[in-house]
Amino acid sequence: MSMPHETTVTCKRCGTTRSFIVWESLNVTLDREAKQNLLKGELTRFTCQKCGWSGLVVYSLLYHDMEKHLMIWLWTDAGDPDAKAVPPATLMKDYHLRYVATQNELIEKILIFDAGLDDRIIEFVKLLLYLQASERNQPFGGELFFGGLECDADGKESVGFEHVKTEGSETFAVPMEAYQNLATSLKRKFSGAMELDKWLRVDRNFARALIA
Repeated sequence: MSMPHETTVTCKRCGTTRSFIVWESLNVTLDREAKQNLLKGELTRFTCQKCGWSGLVVYSLLYHDMEKHLMIWLWTDAGDPDAKAVPPATLMKDYHLRYVATQNELIEKILIFDAGLDDRIIEFVKLLLYLQASERNQPFGGELFFGGLECDADGKESVGFEHVKTEGSETFAVPMEAYQNLATSLKRKFSGAMELDKWLRVDRNFARALIA
């Protein structure tokens, strides 16, 4: 079940202290509206009722989708989270268990699994894009995030990405065929026994390890 609790936040502009709801865990199968609020940033944004200042409230959150057998742990504290706090053995079998470090990473993981894609393949695609950009002497100046599935006028599907940088963001797409080809070539590396029911940090380092 979901576990919200009330805390207080101090406005950085006027110093006013207000109550704020923090979600230690969020079961989106039971709280579907809360999922949409999370994706829109409403569960992590504080707005001062006195001066109108708005800012991000960073806190750890355990995301749980029972239908997709998915748990994503946004961990914002120092060090690694204690996996024993949520032992996989107590869950249903065949769960995808993930750690992430930022809100953007959490939202990205949710969108990837909602699209029915494999986040491990997505990270490998992103790594290749980083390498190709460096080879062209045009390295990315920010982070790449999965943005969703796209379809052109001819009905060809592609995987959309967003390049988030300080001066703004840009979007581009990779043909679905390229994603599928990578999935096929990496199939031997991705056994179900390796991936399911284990907490994994699937990020660029994860993809680099595959190359190594």
